[in-house]
Amino acid sequence: MDALSAQLLTASQIGEWSSALLGGVRSLLFAVIVFVAGLVLAEVTKVLGVALLRLLRWDGLCDRVGLTAQLHRHRRDLTPSTLVGELLFWFILLSGAMQALQQLEIGWLAALGRAYFAILPLAAQAAVTLLVVWWLALALGRLILAVVDHPAAVLGAGLVQALTLSLGLFSALETLGVERTLSLPMTLVLLAAATLAIALGWAFHRTTLFRTTIRVPDETEGGR
Repeated sequence: MDALSAQLLTASQIGEWSSALLGGVRSLLFAVIVFVAGLVLAEVTKVLGVALLRLLRWDGLCDRVGLTAQLHRHRRDLTPSTLVGELLFWFILLSGAMQALQQLEIGWLAALGRAYFAILPLAAQAAVTLLVVWWLALALGRLILAVVDHPAAVLGAGLVQALTLSLGLFSALETLGVERTLSLPMTLVLLAAATLAIALGWAFHRTTLFRTTIRVPDETEGGR
C-alpha cells in the first residue's frame, strides 16, 4: 500500500469514527430532551390531575366508600386525589424514560423501551381488571354483611372477597399472557392460603379479624 492509499484509508476511518461519535452525541442529546420533556409533562399532569379530581370531589367519594380509610392505614400524608396524581406522575415519567432509551439507539436499551410500550396496553387492561374486581369484592363483602344477620357473616364475606380477588388475579394474568399452566396453580395456591388464613383468623380472633378490610365497625364503635 502506497502512502497516498494509507492516508486515504486513515482519513476514511477517522471520518467513520467522527460520524459515529456525532451520531452518539446526537442520540444522547435527543434522549435527554425527551426525558426532560417527559419530566415536565409528568409534573404538569400531576398538578392538573389533582386539581381536576378535587374539583370533581373525588376525595369525598372515596371517603364514603371507605377508600380513604384504607389509604391512611399505610400513608397518613396522602389523600386519594394526591395518590392518583403521584401515580400519573410516575407513569408518565417512566414512559418518558423508556422513550428516551429508544433514542439512544443502543440495541438492548432500545429493545427494552419497545418492549415496555408493547406490554403497556396489556398492563393497563390488567390494572383496570384488578381495580374493578377489588371494588366488586368490597361491594360483595358489604352486601353479605347487610343481608346476613349472623356472626358468621364476617367469615362468609371474607371468603367471598378472597374468591373474587383470586378470579380477578387469574384474569389479569391471562391478560398479560402468562401461561395457564403457571397462572392457574399460582391463583389456586394464593386462594388456598387466603382461605386458610381467613378460617384460622375467624377461629382465633373472631371479633376483630378482617373487620377493617370489609368495613365492619368494632362492637365498641357501635357495630355488630
